[in-house]
Amino acid sequence: MPLSMIIPVFVYFGFTFAVALYFSRSAGKSKEAFFLGGRNLPWWIAGTSIAATTFAADTPLAITGMIAAKGLSGNWFWLAAMGVHTATAIFFAKYWSRLGTVTDSQLISVRYSGKSAGFLRIFRAGISGLLMNCIIMGWVIRAMVKVVSQLFNWQEIAPNLYEFIAGFWPTSSALGTPSEGITIIILITLVAIYSSMGGLKGVVITDLFQFVLAIGGSVLLAMAVWKTAGGQTGILESLSSLYGEDHKYLDLFPSADSTWLRNLEMGMGFFGLYMIAQGIARPEVDGGTYFMQRLNACKSEGDAQKAGLTFVFFQYLVRVWPWFVVGVGALVLIPLGNEASVFNGEAAAIAGDRELAYPFLIKQLLSPWVIGLLMASFLAAFMSTMDTHLNWGSSYIVNDWLPRLGVDLSPKAQGFAGRMAIVGFAVLAILVSFQINTVEQGWRWIAAITASLAVPSLLRWFWWRVTAFSEITAIASGLLVAIIVHTTGIAYEYGLIYIMSVSVIGMMIGIFLGPKTDPEVVEAFHAKAQTKGVWPNSRQFPAKELLTVAGIVVVVILSLRLGIRVIFGT
Repeated sequence: MPLSMIIPVFVYFGFTFAVALYFSRSAGKSKEAFFLGGRNLPWWIAGTSIAATTFAADTPLAITGMIAAKGLSGNWFWLAAMGVHTATAIFFAKYWSRLGTVTDSQLISVRYSGKSAGFLRIFRAGISGLLMNCIIMGWVIRAMVKVVSQLFNWQEIAPNLYEFIAGFWPTSSALGTPSEGITIIILITLVAIYSSMGGLKGVVITDLFQFVLAIGGSVLLAMAVWKTAGGQTGILESLSSLYGEDHKYLDLFPSADSTWLRNLEMGMGFFGLYMIAQGIARPEVDGGTYFMQRLNACKSEGDAQKAGLTFVFFQYLVRVWPWFVVGVGALVLIPLGNEASVFNGEAAAIAGDRELAYPFLIKQLLSPWVIGLLMASFLAAFMSTMDTHLNWGSSYIVNDWLPRLGVDLSPKAQGFAGRMAIVGFAVLAILVSFQINTVEQGWRWIAAITASLAVPSLLRWFWWRVTAFSEITAIASGLLVAIIVHTTGIAYEYGLIYIMSVSVIGMMIGIFLGPKTDPEVVEAFHAKAQTKGVWPNSRQFPAKELLTVAGIVVVVILSLRLGIRVIFGT
């Protein structure tokens, strides 16, 4: 491997560990210092850190695969969340900041009362901190395997190490070949070390550098693909030549006659229901998860709102364009169904997995120096996601599980326990990755789980009748349907609607038949969070906030449409 490819990687690692070492001393003082960075983060750092976390190594690969399967309109699988993310900035950022919780599961002890509240806090901490967190890290690892399969070869770099590992490496591992497995294990070990050293503050500072590097790498590849594909004219002519004049690959919105809606036999009305379900079937539907962690680490509720808006700006108006260019360009450079006919047959393997087109084009189109930068950018994207999820996952162990189990730790011991939990999560993430075949599969697993959590997670902020017991019945009902959907092979789009619908029914049954929340607890929560909605002594419709959310979403959609027209000329 040329030295020019390795130098950017070593520079990146050096910076990352220097930051972690700098913050290691302050991070171990308490759980607030370790998990919330002392609650004094500037808004622009917190918002960029959220964007860096959602920009993992899996993201450009998954989008490349979606565009190959459904065109640009396939991106509504994740674009549908723009309403939820905007609502987080306008509504939930200030609510979470007022509550000041360390984890989103801690909200349950503030919002509800009784034995069901205690059970729900442990249960949701398990779903978020263990199940979903490990699935997310698992698919991120799976995506990184696809990247390293194209860029790293330990059989050439360190043949003795390769032979040693190959002696006991399983032949059907989801971590790929022994060469790919060596890279992943080294990366996860490094992430676990530096994220356990610096706590949240070390994580978010490295996220800034990682985000800039990852965006820069995406732009460099997009420029190379754009040039090789012949620019706007070449791409338009090639798409028409390869896929016909009436192809739908550049449509932002799917039409009623689009291939994937025809295959599902789904009309536009049902597609609208699917978009609603897909949009709110998110772990962070109410601004929870690691979003809340960043928001509560800000100096004030105003800073928390600015952090949320910063994330929306980067998520939907900045980083999408190089991914769209590469995804569409890959359709031209590596034609669907004729993968083996280009690049001297080396692209043949992409026929079975179009997500591989992204790292393949890196290897084929860029010089060693630029490949080195791209390697560093992928490492940055991978590590910025993994460090957040390791830190966030361990926060549930220290803040929600250990206290409920009667373990009373000193502030310093809490920091140590957080570091040990990070190590455990790193191991679990590797094990889960063995069960994931594609990135999109992992995304769908998470959506199926969160579809049962979404509606009660939203309504508990605005309707006093929602109870801990009703959340439990909603989750149980939804997860039962999710299992049925998975085992019967119902199409994902329909299944998501069924899961969410049954979850709502389960929630309503729990509200009217289950135990109620102590009125004093409800009032105390409402007074502290200052939420609008339907409360025992307050009826306030958040019209201004909803109009603001709608206005921002409309601006984002129009900007996306305009950007596609400017870039692709259609």
